[in-house]
Amino acid sequence: MKLVIAAYLLATSVGIAKAQTCVQGLWNIEVTGKCDYATILAAYEQQVFVATGATSCAEGTVTAEQELSSLLTNLNQDVATICKNLYDNMDTTEFYEGAGKGTDYEFEKAFYNGHSKWVEEVETTY
Repeated sequence: MKLVIAAYLLATSVGIAKAQTCVQGLWNIEVTGKCDYATILAAYEQQVFVATGATSCAEGTVTAEQELSSLLTNLNQDVATICKNLYDNMDTTEFYEGAGKGTDYEFEKAFYNGHSKWVEEVETTY
């Protein structure tokens, strides 16, 4: 699973203005796998903090961990809440939409019972 965490998801524009951070402007990170502090920190460091073109306000005196911690503290956010909000607001696809054969699950039931046209179709490679 790939999650995209954007700066505007972390806080409102007022919160961003208050935060004393080295990385300026809007940014986003992509997180693959478990959504936790270590994963977000690694993605933030690689994709934002030391990324090509990143501007640091204190060359070498602030680490990515300090920066992210400061950002989260100033914005009154924590990783658990961010991850919960991301999971709660993700786009979902109902199971029946996969086949696109109606909403009553009859096609899916027939497919798994071996009685659909999809089960009968085979490919020959000779």
